[in-house]
This record gives sequence, structure tokens and C-alpha cells, in this order.
Amino acid sequence: MEQTLRALYRLQQIDLELDDLEAGSGDLPGEIRQLETNLAEVQSRISEHESTLSTIRRERNTGNEEMQELRARALELNERLRTVRNNKEYDATTTEIAAAEERSKDLGRSLSTLDDREAEILREIQGFEKSRNEITATLEDKNETLNSIHESSSDEVDEYRAQRVAALKELSAELLERYSYVRTKHPDAVVKVRKGACSGCFRAVTPQTLVEMRRKEQIFFCEHCGRLIVDEELADTVEV
Repeated sequence: MEQTLRALYRLQQIDLELDDLEAGSGDLPGEIRQLETNLAEVQSRISEHESTLSTIRRERNTGNEEMQELRARALELNERLRTVRNNKEYDATTTEIAAAEERSKDLGRSLSTLDDREAEILREIQGFEKSRNEITATLEDKNETLNSIHESSSDEVDEYRAQRVAALKELSAELLERYSYVRTKHPDAVVKVRKGACSGCFRAVTPQTLVEMRRKEQIFFCEHCGRLIVDEELADTVEV
């Protein structure tokens, strides 16, 4: 059990060292994740606008084709006026010409609206592309900085990770599960008892527990904060 206690405390010290190395990058990882999210959102907006732009252009092509057909029809009807044989044919032809002209006006207004909408969409896409380029440049800079930090500490990180693997082999799955659970609440999940108190929450440990801890025969937890606690003398002999 003493060996288990040593391995447990060693694991805690290794994890704290790894935490410090990770903290050396500051909030860079979080900033990078946010930039990646922003980039994805901007790209999504660009894709949506490009889809809208395609729809507008299809509608305009269809409108232009109809406009050409209306112009051809108007020419045909005006030619027919020259050959009408009676008032009935004349009235029918002029009515059809008027309908074609009205449709041409409505279609012209629709095409003009589509042109305006296209110009607006293009301006918005240009703005999104500018934002995308700015975010991409910032993201590249921050990734480069983070990679540089990781490279500078990679040897140290590798060494601690190797020590961590060795420590894990000496601990049971049940104990590791409890350790991981406590660590979600307290980064220093394993602490030594100093001057009769838990050095995590500084609450006093009962005299009976102190006596039993010195025997190094079982695992103890602080009754107040839930941290795993070990004898100070044992902890001071653990090297990382």
C-alpha cells in the first residue's frame, strides 16, 4: 500500500506539472477554438449568400428569356395589326399587345429588383470574405505561436508523460477513477497533511486518522473537501 500511496502522490505531482506546462500557452487554445468557430460561421454565411446569388441569377436568366419572348411577340402582334380584317380582330390584337407590354413592365421591375439584390449580396459576400481573411490570418499567427510554445516544452512534456504512464501502472482502475473524479473538482486531488490539517482545504484531520495514516496501510480522504490525503513524511520523499 505504501508503494500505491507514493505512486498516487507522484501521479498528482506529474499532472500538476503538465497543467503548468499547458498553462504556459495562456488562453491561446481557447482563443484558437473561438477563432475556428468564427471562421466556420463566416464560411457558412458566405456559402448561404453564394447559394442565394445562384438563385437570383437563375431567376434573372429566366426573366431575360421571357423578356425576349415578349419583345418578339410584341413585334409579331404589331405586324398583325397591319393585316386585320375587322374591328374584332383589331381589338383582340391590341388587347394582347397591351397585356404583353404590361407583362414586360412588371418583368422589368422584377429584373431591376433582382439586379439590386445581386449587388447587395455581392457587397455582403465581399465583407464576409474580408472577415474570413482577417480571421484566417489571426488564426495562423496564433497557431504558429502555440506550436512554438509546444515545441519549446515538448521534451519536458514527453518526460512527464512517460513518468505518468509508469505511475498509472501501479494504481488500480478503481483508485484512478476516484482520483479522476476528485480532480474534476480540485486540480490538486492528492495533498499531504501538514500540521494536522488537509493542505487542500486546511481543515483539521482527526487524531485517529493521523495515527492510521502513518501506518501507510490504506487510502484516506478529507472529510471536508473530498481530496485524497497522504502522510506528509511520505509525500516529501516522492520525487518527480
